[in-house]
Amino acid sequence: MKELNYFIVDVFTDRPFGGNPLAVFPEGDGLSTELMQNIANELNLSETTFVCAPTSAQGDCTVRIFTPQRELPMAGHPTIGTACVILRHNVLAPRNDRFLMFDEGVGPVRVDFTYGTNPPTGLTMCQPLPEFVRELDRNIAAKAVSLETSDLDPDLPVEIVSCGVPYMLVPVTSEEAVARAAIRTDVLDDACAELDCREAFVFSRDPSSGADVHCRMFAPRFGVPEDPATGSAHGPLGSYFFKHGLLEGGRLVSEQGLELGRPSRIDVRIEGKGDTITGVFVGGECAEVGSGVIRCVE
Repeated sequence: MKELNYFIVDVFTDRPFGGNPLAVFPEGDGLSTELMQNIANELNLSETTFVCAPTSAQGDCTVRIFTPQRELPMAGHPTIGTACVILRHNVLAPRNDRFLMFDEGVGPVRVDFTYGTNPPTGLTMCQPLPEFVRELDRNIAAKAVSLETSDLDPDLPVEIVSCGVPYMLVPVTSEEAVARAAIRTDVLDDACAELDCREAFVFSRDPSSGADVHCRMFAPRFGVPEDPATGSAHGPLGSYFFKHGLLEGGRLVSEQGLELGRPSRIDVRIEGKGDTITGVFVGGECAEVGSGVIRCVE
């Protein structure tokens, strides 16, 4: 019988029971992909990560990320949360005192942090540069999230954007429209039949809270009916804002998870020269909430 220790952290929040929960297994070497997937399904969090030996010369470690149903090439809150656990519990000694380098499915992913603080602060991941895949029909997109076409922001397109993971970005006119959104997988399958994207990210600008964006994210294909905080969607969101001239000062603050009772804050920074994006950064705080042991037989 093998015993595997894990930690649970809430990511993109400064207090327990907010943000997006994550289970981190610091000793993933030697575990089969099947066992990792079974553990993620057993815990049934939106994601579970396993820290393994690096696969590249520059990597501090490999981070494998699983939803209850599948492995992901990259994800935001698992990357940030895993960095928090590694630094807080001295899982490994970073090669650099300002950042960790993770080997993930998309390649190397850098996570910056503020040196010498415990718990670690300033956790910010550098995401791959964006790919603007295509714009989508507004009528179909509205139907896919159970809204009327009149609920969509008339000044902005519905667009699939990827910084490692593609999302359908759906701008709507109000927080009330965001609250009414509900995914229709049948329509989404038809709308994105030829594209590797079934994840809908619905957002409104300038919410009453003072954040820049209020949003929800639906990912039923990954076994996540709704996600309380989605870091991998916010690189695309910030890039979309940059492309459409909405990003003031290169930064935005997003709120997510309110409809689930798990308020989250995600900080986004986009660097660029002229019309070209040169850097995509997504960060936030973490709160550790617990630990445990999984007993299993390979």
